[in-house]
Order: sequence, then structure tokens, then C-alpha cells
Amino acid sequence: IDTVPLAYDLYEPTSSFSSSFNNSPIIFLHGLFGNKLNNRASSRQLSKLLNKSVYALDLRNHGLSPHANRNDTPSLAADVENFIIENKLNKPIVIGHSMGAKAAMAISLRRPNLLSQVISVDNVPAINTKTIDEFEKFAKYIHQLKKITTQITPKPVESLEEADHVLSSVESDRLIRQFVLTNIKRDYSKKNIGHTPLVLHSRIPLEIILKNLENIRSWEFDSKKSTWNGPTLLVRGLKSKFVPNEDLPKMKQFFPNYDLASIDSGHWIISEKHQEFINVVGKWIKEH
Repeated sequence: IDTVPLAYDLYEPTSSFSSSFNNSPIIFLHGLFGNKLNNRASSRQLSKLLNKSVYALDLRNHGLSPHANRNDTPSLAADVENFIIENKLNKPIVIGHSMGAKAAMAISLRRPNLLSQVISVDNVPAINTKTIDEFEKFAKYIHQLKKITTQITPKPVESLEEADHVLSSVESDRLIRQFVLTNIKRDYSKKNIGHTPLVLHSRIPLEIILKNLENIRSWEFDSKKSTWNGPTLLVRGLKSKFVPNEDLPKMKQFFPNYDLASIDSGHWIISEKHQEFINVVGKWIKEH
């Protein structure tokens, strides 16, 4: 797999007191349409709480990381493995949300000696049975973002307020719209060249993401060939469709020692129930 070098932000513990478990840093992986800034508050809090270094990464085709045509779980995992090796990180704990959760789980199956703990936030090692409609919605987001950035609207979209209005035709939740629109940036240098004021640009390669949605929903591993016995935590949102009860046996097949924590939230657990997420994850890491 051709890997790409990943952009990251490093959060160092404020205390100079070095605890016995500080030698395993945390790597934080965002989900689809996300970037490392989504996990800024969580990274700071976990770093302080656990006295650990936290690396918040931008996965390929997201944030400031390079773009590549391939965007499936093995390629996302390979990039992070490369990051761990190049930065000489000692047995990190990998926390991933959604698409990033699949990448985190895949690393433990592909390179079992590379990690110390895996935390999957609202995703399972399987083709998600209940999320077909969610992924259809993600495709609709992309089509609306393409409209916004290529000006295929009756009137050019020149502000994020107007972009929000375009996106509202497919997403009623304002917080989710705001999250998706973090992928749109204004480009003042291009204004009014010719007849099309291409003012808003996409930070992410929309065509590549659209083409890879099925790959992101998929799962390429077989529990008869690879399992991981290390400490694993699955944090699920009880109102989310990503971890239905019938998919929990699949988690057990790949991760026989996994623990389950359920939080009363939708799929975007980290933003919806931020403090509860930090408490659950912080306590679990301390105990393992």
C-alpha cells in the first residue's frame, strides 16, 4: 500500500511529573468529513488527565494530509502504522471515531505488536448493516458540497450562511451541517475572475471521497485469520445506528477481550456527550 505522510497536532501533558504509563502515547483518529481539530478539546483533556502525549492526526484525504485515490480501511491503517514507526512511538493507544475507529481496529489486526490498547468510538469490525441510509446521506452531503464549490446553484454561493442553506436541504441538524461545512473554505484570491466568483473551495477531494464511500463502509478482515487479544474498548452511542446489538458478536470474534461502554447519544458521541466520553475513556485507560 502506498502510504502518505499524515499531518498532526501534538498535545503534551502540562505536568512535568512523569507517570509510569506515560511512555505509551495516545493517537486520536477522526471520522469521515472530520479532521484533527475535531479532537482538539478531547486531546488536551486526555493529555492532562492521563499525563500522556496525544497525537491528533489528519487521515488521508482529510484536513491538511495529502490526497490519494485509495481511501479504504487498510490504506488508512497503513498510513497510521507508518506514522507510529517513523515517529518511534512506543506501543501507543489508538482512539478512533467512525471511519477512524475502523482504521484503529485494523492496525491491531494487521500489526498486533504495534499498539497497547484500541478504543473504537461507535463502529464495529463489520460491514455496517444498519447504516446504508447513513451512507446515502453522506453521499448527499458530498453532492451539496460539490454544488456549493462549483457554483451549480441558481445564484453563486458566496458565504458559509448560504452554504449552510444549501446543505439544509439534506441535513436538518444544524450542528452536523456546521461540522460538514468545516470542509469548506473561502478563497479571496479567486473572486470575480471571469464570470464565476469561485469563492468557496473544498478542503477535501469530494470525488475521491464519494468514490470510496462503499470502501469506508466495508470491512476487509476475517476473524478466522486475524484477532487481537489486547485491551479493547467499544464506546457506542445508544441512539446511533452504527453499533446495533446484533453486530456485537462480530466485535467479540475479532476482539475477544473487548469491553463495552454505552453512552446516551447519537453517532457524534465526542461532541454530543463530550465530558461523559472523556470520563469513560480516561477511566478505562487508567484501569488497563
